[in-house]
Amino acid sequence: MKKKRVANKSNTNKRSSERRPISNGVKTYTLIYGMPDRDFYARHKKENILFCETRPSLFGAKILAKELKKKKMKSTLICDSALGHLFFMRHIKKVYLFKTNGNIFLPGALGVKILADFHKIPVEITNAGQLKKMPLTDKDASTFLGKRVSIKKIKTLKPQNEVIS
Repeated sequence: MKKKRVANKSNTNKRSSERRPISNGVKTYTLIYGMPDRDFYARHKKENILFCETRPSLFGAKILAKELKKKKMKSTLICDSALGHLFFMRHIKKVYLFKTNGNIFLPGALGVKILADFHKIPVEITNAGQLKKMPLTDKDASTFLGKRVSIKKIKTLKPQNEVIS
């Protein structure tokens, strides 16, 4: 005779935002994803800014990091895969997604929006600042910074941009 598994009812169907309130001792950040416009820097000068490396192009690590340093913003660079943990631990209090013409975002923006919605974090979608030069990206996920990182004859995909409506 098989035993039936009983779910722990105290954790069933609870969202992480309900389980973990933001405490006063936790450092919180404003997450930005994309290139902010000029007004953003003046309005958010005193905030702790969090930004992703934005693989595979490394847009955040290469371009945005320089821009934030030039504007003397208090900022922290994180790897893309750390986002879920930081949302879960309630370190992110607001998200800004920056779009270019139409509703075109950097790859990964959709994942950021889904995480923010799940954790009940407010998201503001606004127009991006102008880029002088977009970084060169690898042709697909089999290379990183021009060097092969996967074995040959494996199919790979790489999104060029994402549309969120």
